[in-house]
Amino acid sequence: MKRKIQFICYALTLFMLLTAVSACGNNQPSVASETTGVTAGETTVGAADETDGGTTASDLPWLEYSIDLCYSTPATTLDLSTDVVTPYVEDLFKIRVNEITQNANQQIPFRERLSAMIAAGNAPDVIAGGIETIAFAYSTGRYGEGVEELIDGMTNLNKYMDPKFWPRFMIDGKKVQIPEVTVHTGEEPHLSDPWNIPRGSWTLWTREDLLTACGYEFTPVADIVAKHEAAGTVPSPDEFAISPPIDSPDAFMNYLLQIRDLEMMVNNVPLIPLSGVGWNQFHIGNMFDFGHWRIRDGEVDGFLGSPGTYDYYKWLNQAYQEGLLDPDFLANLDDQVQNKVAQGLVGVGMFVPDLLGAIQALQAQDIQLRFIPWPKSDENWGAFDIFEGGFWRFIIHNDFEDKERLIDYWDWFFSDEGLDLITWGPESSGLWEIDSSGKKVFKDEAVKEAMLTNDSGPNGPFHYGMYAQLNPYFTWLSRAAITAPNLNNFNPFSYQRSYPPQLDIVSLQRSFFGPAGNDFTGNYSYGDGTDEVGLVNGWFWSMWADEKAAPVLMARSDAEFDAAFEAAIREFKEDTNYEEAQARMAVWFAENQ
Repeated sequence: MKRKIQFICYALTLFMLLTAVSACGNNQPSVASETTGVTAGETTVGAADETDGGTTASDLPWLEYSIDLCYSTPATTLDLSTDVVTPYVEDLFKIRVNEITQNANQQIPFRERLSAMIAAGNAPDVIAGGIETIAFAYSTGRYGEGVEELIDGMTNLNKYMDPKFWPRFMIDGKKVQIPEVTVHTGEEPHLSDPWNIPRGSWTLWTREDLLTACGYEFTPVADIVAKHEAAGTVPSPDEFAISPPIDSPDAFMNYLLQIRDLEMMVNNVPLIPLSGVGWNQFHIGNMFDFGHWRIRDGEVDGFLGSPGTYDYYKWLNQAYQEGLLDPDFLANLDDQVQNKVAQGLVGVGMFVPDLLGAIQALQAQDIQLRFIPWPKSDENWGAFDIFEGGFWRFIIHNDFEDKERLIDYWDWFFSDEGLDLITWGPESSGLWEIDSSGKKVFKDEAVKEAMLTNDSGPNGPFHYGMYAQLNPYFTWLSRAAITAPNLNNFNPFSYQRSYPPQLDIVSLQRSFFGPAGNDFTGNYSYGDGTDEVGLVNGWFWSMWADEKAAPVLMARSDAEFDAAFEAAIREFKEDTNYEEAQARMAVWFAENQ
């Protein structure tokens, strides 16, 4: 009842939850080989010292802006006294952020907050968020005007932004927002780059000891690593093949049944064949024609209106009835899943909050995890994530005093000079030097180790506000970088490029198999940003994912399942005005596909 009341409140305040990507928090950091004229280690500050009129930045008055960061996870490095990047960048441009609000820390939904701030005359100068957040800000009439030509002039951003994706970041046919840009590092020239970590995504993992016990044949991950580390090469996806393949929902169900029939006990507790948390159901559904809004043969559908919804939830229900699915699947909290996996209680999963920690805990028990491809009923359909050149975006208040100067400043973060500086910090930090080969390297071995491993201690990027390649949410940790649009998964100036490439076997496997749950074709969409379409997304996450799915998931007979499913779909379509949203998305695809 509590969740139902919450949903009604959200609808009344026009607040829509972010889509699955927000839940995923799944922006896997990566680097690629392409550079654009500046060798890592070369920072030429003079290029940013002058404006078009020849006035030096030191002669300009300070330009300040307030920002509302509407991310689902709060940034924790905004106020570092040891941040070496931000003071330098602020002084370089005479631009700084004077006030930051983080929506993740607020009790009042964003739309209600923004409406109140507009009424009080203290709305933020800049808002950063997802499609629905920015669309609402634009709909108030207070944001996004007078910037289209300025955005077209962002030469540094536009060299990374694929032009075909710009329509997905436009409203009313205009460029009113500035995206954080995502580069497709899962294709050439990046794939042949030894430092590249291709675009990864959620995928399934299982235990090698269970595969062996169930009669599957494969090359152990440890053997693959040993072979390629010795040769200095990168494995191919084929080397991770399993025979017979677990490549369809039926084959996956068969594997889970075999795990169950092993009757394995862990500390006197039966091993759980498949576990996770409630939101994982959206992602696992990519095995069928299920997921985000999509157009297929002219027909537009999405979420519980997807053609594969019945088959998918029938599959989940069977897994539940057969004792294959964790009975606490919908109720599990993150730390409960972490503990179950680390103890060796789970056979197959998708989500672990601290994956590396779980892997290490299992290795201490002589258990090796390996990732497996998504089983698909149709390899072309079903998607929990969408590649469209970016996700987060920034929008500026119409009354902001100097949009041109601010946008020029933001464009610098995409430049060679900007990327190099927010990665390594300024020379004045004293952290690095140029070696005999002309590369930047860290002076101190402890700092080098901390930076390369994303250590959160006093020698690493979280201390200095620098670049954290493996951080799952914010890869740029300075206050200046977090409060400006930038590249969110790609860095041609990363520290790693100054040292021999290391084989990251976990990220590599995820990059091989996770993208099967992503769309790269343009046939899928997160939505059009309107309240009508957002209502469908919001209903799924706030009402269905961990509450209303229960009667369908846990039905004890086929007749009970069919009755529960029919009632659920009827309620979904009535509560969300699904047909209106469907019609709006048909228009969106006609204009943007």
